[in-house]
Amino acid sequence: MTVKGETRLWKSLKKLLEGGEYIVSRLESYVTPGFPDCLIFHNVTGFFTVELKLIKDNNRVMISPFQIAWNMRHSLAGAACFILVGGLPKGKVKLFHGSRTKELAQSTVDLVPGLYEGRLGARARWYFREVQTPKLPYVIQSIDQKVHEPRWAPGARGTQMSSSNSNNLYIPPFR
Repeated sequence: MTVKGETRLWKSLKKLLEGGEYIVSRLESYVTPGFPDCLIFHNVTGFFTVELKLIKDNNRVMISPFQIAWNMRHSLAGAACFILVGGLPKGKVKLFHGSRTKELAQSTVDLVPGLYEGRLGARARWYFREVQTPKLPYVIQSIDQKVHEPRWAPGARGTQMSSSNSNNLYIPPFR
């Protein structure tokens, strides 16, 4: 049985990232079209997603309209999402931020600025480690769209947060 190129890219990424710092999961979602291939958790920076793509003969990648919509919506909202393109010459990969998805779908891979280009190794792992995923909550946005800076009050088992409008949010302990 022949292993598909995207499966090889997935296995290489998983081998690179798995270990004490990362939890790497591959997803196949037929319910939410456009959802990325990988959901990754780093013990310091949090969650981020990676869409796996292989370069075609014309130096382009095929990205569906659903994938463009998902990545653009989430990246512009501040979520950490990426496109990892494999199959480049000399075994290289190129990493793009999700905000480049539409541009990547319309152009060749070499014309779109990436975050990293090279072999999938320690340097690539460093780029993933530097991902900064928003931690809940940095800022609470209320229904009336006013932004309130959180004030933390440590609790015995969880954390209670109150904002200037006296709405309280209880965050249960993680462990």
